[in-house]
Amino acid sequence: MKRTSILLCLMLALGFTTAVSAREPKARSKNGAWSGSNGGSGTWKKDTTRGNGEHTSESTATNAQGEKDTRRTRMKKTGEGTASYEGESTGFKGRSINTEGTVSKTETGRVNEGTYTTGNGGSGTYRRTVDKTEAGRTYNTTATNDKGKTVQSTTDVTRDGNTVTARQTQTNRQGKSRTRTGTATVNK
Repeated sequence: MKRTSILLCLMLALGFTTAVSAREPKARSKNGAWSGSNGGSGTWKKDTTRGNGEHTSESTATNAQGEKDTRRTRMKKTGEGTASYEGESTGFKGRSINTEGTVSKTETGRVNEGTYTTGNGGSGTYRRTVDKTEAGRTYNTTATNDKGKTVQSTTDVTRDGNTVTARQTQTNRQGKSRTRTGTATVNK
């Protein structure tokens, strides 16, 4: 896993939930605009279905050049407060990553951990904790590749009305850190 996308954190904050319920399926769609500290911007759309012990989502972000970033996730309830997790994503430049693992509720949020494979043959393990805060959520992610190299990131996500802001600090495999921000709006 080469990096954790600030756009992913924004899209997760715009409707991702760990509730995997036994009720009848309910579909929901959201859309809006996004912009990042690197000058990128565009539109996004997220479709979610939840019920019968499953939670699925598909999101697409399109940048100003017409390139698409797509993400699909599926969780299936496996026990009280636990679910299996599968995800696949393809970034703006065509890089792909597939993940599978588990999601478990915690007192302050959830933990998602498992394995990943990339489109160019890389693989490794990941662990992401999501904790609710007074202002929103904090995502802490660690990914370790098959050569033992680790990437870490912390993303603080806040919501004010229909605007979501994410600030991410990421430390790469060489120990260098960078910070970036992103904003997304939700159409009402």
